[in-house]
Amino acid sequence: MNCKVVQVDAFTTIAGQGNPAGVVFEGDKYTTEEMQNIAKKVGFNETVFICKSENKAATLKLRYFTPGHETPLCGHATIGAIFALYSGAEDQQLQIETGAGILPTVYEKKGQRITMNQAKPTFIDFQGDPLALCQSLGIKMTDLHPTLPIQYGNTGSWTLILPVVNAMILDKMNPKPSMFPDILTEMPKSSIHPFSIVSEQEATFTARHFSSPFSGT
Repeated sequence: MNCKVVQVDAFTTIAGQGNPAGVVFEGDKYTTEEMQNIAKKVGFNETVFICKSENKAATLKLRYFTPGHETPLCGHATIGAIFALYSGAEDQQLQIETGAGILPTVYEKKGQRITMNQAKPTFIDFQGDPLALCQSLGIKMTDLHPTLPIQYGNTGSWTLILPVVNAMILDKMNPKPSMFPDILTEMPKSSIHPFSIVSEQEATFTARHFSSPFSGT
């Protein structure tokens, strides 16, 4: 099976930096199994397949695959797909069909600026063992933020949002993803997204992101 995959590095103007995504045009040529095999071979966190949408309200359909499974939505792969399709074109107002719904996305020719809406956020409290969670990341209970909650969040895909005291805690994390499913009992396939606050007034944060072992990355 021959398949052309374009690498797009999102969130950067320098090749080889940012967040890479594989982009496949004419995604309808491939079965779901073939898409999964292509994503596994490519090996990026996500590979996106550009497809035609049967929904009249949508401009096109995107399907996203980690090396291990299909996922409803991926932000940087959406940006990568839109850049690959419309780079240099006139401004575009798009409605993108995803596994998380039809989401508005805008391409602006000036500055090649791309913005997208994600799904409405939902949250579920973490009811698991915080000590085991800390041990899976190589940190201590005292490294957790003293007042902010640990919650699962979803704007398209589930991740565990873990507040810690400061960025130095993020730097020293040494995750063991194989431990995640047994700890994340409410959402065993969830990723983990630890963060610290840089400025509450400016609403700025710094974070890391650890994929689920089911994703195969």
